[in-house]
Amino acid sequence: MLHDEARKLLIEAWNNTHNVKEIAVLHGGNVCVESSSEKGTTFAVRLPLIGKVE
Repeated sequence: MLHDEARKLLIEAWNNTHNVKEIAVLHGGNVCVESSSEKGTTFAVRLPLIGKVE
């Protein structure tokens, strides 16, 4: 059923995004998300340079 497949994909995407954010934060970084109906969604992972973690 399409509904179940869509739900599975959404949950998988959420879990992957959550994992990426946790890893970035553990390394002193973050994840930014920008979304618009015209351009879609952009994810940016920002990590500090070595030795620059505050």
